[in-house]
Amino acid sequence: PPPQALLRAIELNLCHPAHRDSPKMISVFLKDLAPSGEASSLSQNIPVPLYLCLTSQQMANAVLQHGIPVRESHFINGGNPDAYPLQLIPCNRNSGYRSGTKNVSPNLLENFVNEIAGRLNRQIATNDGNWDKGGKYFQNVEFKFRVGPRNTIALGALQGVARGKGLSPAVTKREAEQVEPTTEKAQYKNQKDQFKGNGKNPTERDIQLDNIGEDGSSQAAMIEWRFQLTTHRLMSPQLHAAFQQAATQIGTSFPTHKSIRPYLENPSKRSQLANLIEFELLEGETNLRVYTDARAQERALQKKIYAIFCLKSQTT
Repeated sequence: PPPQALLRAIELNLCHPAHRDSPKMISVFLKDLAPSGEASSLSQNIPVPLYLCLTSQQMANAVLQHGIPVRESHFINGGNPDAYPLQLIPCNRNSGYRSGTKNVSPNLLENFVNEIAGRLNRQIATNDGNWDKGGKYFQNVEFKFRVGPRNTIALGALQGVARGKGLSPAVTKREAEQVEPTTEKAQYKNQKDQFKGNGKNPTERDIQLDNIGEDGSSQAAMIEWRFQLTTHRLMSPQLHAAFQQAATQIGTSFPTHKSIRPYLENPSKRSQLANLIEFELLEGETNLRVYTDARAQERALQKKIYAIFCLKSQTT
């Protein structure tokens, strides 16, 4: 495939493979999905993941690849939603993963976004936040992961995948072009960096691969499983920009869920903040080529100014 297709195929991969015997993964063997015998004897024992409970490290890794600044500590022992960046929204619909923590409360930001979308009269918003299929307000956290070690050897088509042996002697360009096919392969002098970490001075990763019986070639051809996170979703960049613009206008900022909580818990502040964000979203959709009612724009501007006045007076 072209390089662009290859890049899209491997993006947003978890940093470490999931172990096939991990109790955090529920899977079914390929032979059970093909009861009539279509699966070969080599591939019939490949596990097909149905459910994966991510570790705190995997959670942080998946969210970081979406450009959201999080740390592993944000997800330990059920997570700390108040410390989440504003763009990362824990779902009320699947909050059971936090049932072991104390004082579990519904996420106010998800409901607030649902209310804003409903006020714009362009979406039929529901309370669970799973209605936004177009990703205008909410976006899913999608990722791929691999099951390892020693999973790809079950596929006969991948038996020929090999890793470079390394340790080739450095020669000049003239000498390399004269090397006979039967002699030991050589390398150009400027290719030295490509052989670091292998051979006489293996890296920690090389040692781990040797201990489990893999030479690293499986990383080049390994089955990937595409999953979607059900416990968290992301705020769209357009909506996040509207939140930050509204915060700037009232002289504050909304870096985390904790910073916006006082505005969402107070009915008056919540209403005025919704007015501000609604104005910012509508203004972002308006351009010179679209006709707008001047009187309606004037009323919206007055509504915005009044909302800023109310929120500023309540803040100071």
